[in-house]
Amino acid sequence: MKTVHQARAEIRSLLNVSELTSIISGTTYHSRSPAGRKKVDVVIGVLGLDNDQFQQGTFNIKIHAPSISVTTDGVLDNNTPNITELDKVTDVVVKLLDNRWENGFRTEVATIYEPKQDADLTWFNRVVVDY
Repeated sequence: MKTVHQARAEIRSLLNVSELTSIISGTTYHSRSPAGRKKVDVVIGVLGLDNDQFQQGTFNIKIHAPSISVTTDGVLDNNTPNITELDKVTDVVVKLLDNRWENGFRTEVATIYEPKQDADLTWFNRVVVDY
């Protein structure tokens, strides 16, 4: 049986390729990224991993991007999600993880959520991946 850390490392190996790393200003993290980040990052979390013979799990991939400033009707909003950046990175993450068959595991994108704001006021897209 694989541990949570081993399974997360397999997911990270699929994401730590130039197709993704070349378009993010940060890096990929296990579980959480540093507080106060100012870069576009990818965070790989584990929602659950069973211990059955055919091991299954669910991973939570968060694509973080700092807020941008936008002026609308003369009003400045410094807390607008950077939808362009979030969508660009999310598209690559989905491409790299959806319907992948690897030696000893398989991944499939289950759900893609709309952007949400994190506690540190950055925005993130969340992609749920079945393993």
